[in-house]
Amino acid sequence: MSYRFDPKQIDALSRLPSDNRQGWLDAAEDGVRFLTENSRQRELVIFALLPHVLIQTVLAPLQCLSEPNHRDISDANIYPDAHWTIAHSWGGPSVEHQLCLSGPMSDIGSETLERGEKLVFSRRFHGVEDETEKIDLSQKLVHSLDLYFVAERNAFCRLDERGDIEAVIRILKIRGDHDDGGHIVTILLEELMEYAVLSDMGLITKFDFTRYGPDNFGGFSGAQAAERESPDLYYHTGVVSGQASYANGHLISRPSMTVSDLIEKRKKQSGSRDRKYETFIVQDWKNNQII
Repeated sequence: MSYRFDPKQIDALSRLPSDNRQGWLDAAEDGVRFLTENSRQRELVIFALLPHVLIQTVLAPLQCLSEPNHRDISDANIYPDAHWTIAHSWGGPSVEHQLCLSGPMSDIGSETLERGEKLVFSRRFHGVEDETEKIDLSQKLVHSLDLYFVAERNAFCRLDERGDIEAVIRILKIRGDHDDGGHIVTILLEELMEYAVLSDMGLITKFDFTRYGPDNFGGFSGAQAAERESPDLYYHTGVVSGQASYANGHLISRPSMTVSDLIEKRKKQSGSRDRKYETFIVQDWKNNQII
């Protein structure tokens, strides 16, 4: 289907090409252009963990995004493997042990995002032979959208209006030549925005595109650095010509629909006066009759 995201788009961002290597190494900002364009597509990339590419989309309260504090959002450290946990703390013999539930957005260093919601979780079963990275989805999101995991498609699916299985959230495993593969997670934008509207949230996509070659790289000291800022896009970029470049920051997206819009949509879907019915004559061969 033409509206589907093609993984080759990110593959081009995550792999050093065989030709025009210098041009690729200098152009980490290509990743920002990709995200800006993808934010307007029907299928949205909300997570990517690949060589040279890190993309994470989280939700944040809309009231915090009317006049976003870009510095505050930029300071947030959202790790792919951050998840809900039972935190155990103590301070020595004289201090009582304490237990509490700790969320994936706790203590991330951002007032904007501390009441936000993480959607994708990268996890490993440490201590077992196979520590392959696994991808978990927010069960609140999956259940709200009435999705079910279909192993053959490696996607969370539901039946569309025609009764066909439709992949709403896809988990794409990218194979690398050695250990340089990773994962991409996509979701149909309309479904995510519906969830965001009802949660009174907007989308913040944190990203980091850092490019360097296979040779020893000494770091970004002396790089040509710049800061880019617009109402909904903020990032830092730097280039060490012919050797490396980076672009890291965040992109903000707000729902364009309202709860009233969603209600009208549901009214149309639920069967209404606009529906028309047709009469058919059916030959029932099994029972030898016409219905």
